[in-house]
Amino acid sequence: AELVWRSVPAVDERAYLTAAFTYAGTKPLLPGPVFLYRDGQAIGQTHRSGLQPGEELEFGFGADPAVAIERRLLTDRRAPSGLVGNSRRHERRYVIEATNRRNSPVALEIIDNLPVSRDSRITVELGPATTPPATTEHAGDAGVLAWQLELVPAAVATIIFAYTVRHPADLDVSGF
Repeated sequence: AELVWRSVPAVDERAYLTAAFTYAGTKPLLPGPVFLYRDGQAIGQTHRSGLQPGEELEFGFGADPAVAIERRLLTDRRAPSGLVGNSRRHERRYVIEATNRRNSPVALEIIDNLPVSRDSRITVELGPATTPPATTEHAGDAGVLAWQLELVPAAVATIIFAYTVRHPADLDVSGF
């Protein structure tokens, strides 16, 4: 199974362990209970519908306190833009720190979102200080950024996430 820890620190600063695999059996499995174990401890039970050979599945194993995530706002600046102040600029910059306190490496996926404008008068730009994400359309969703990290034991990784929103001064933009 492929183990991945996922975190969406803007919503919840915990990392959740998931296990994904492809059923390699040659015969279908009947529906029934699935007992979940993590680090040798029973952590729960779920029910699985029938399973066909070659079918992919993923199980969640809950939050792992040994993988620590912290997201802090570094900059939240609002300023007029342009020579005559006819537009506004909002800059936000975050730092996300991930620490692996496990005794083994972890594959960590950090997910955050970049505002997406539906109004042509509003522009959103990823800041130049941003740590390059693996994708800006995670799961096919525009503006959902994902960083893929491999953390060895005791490692600390830092991600910088920054963006700028610009719009006409007379346009009220929610959240800014």
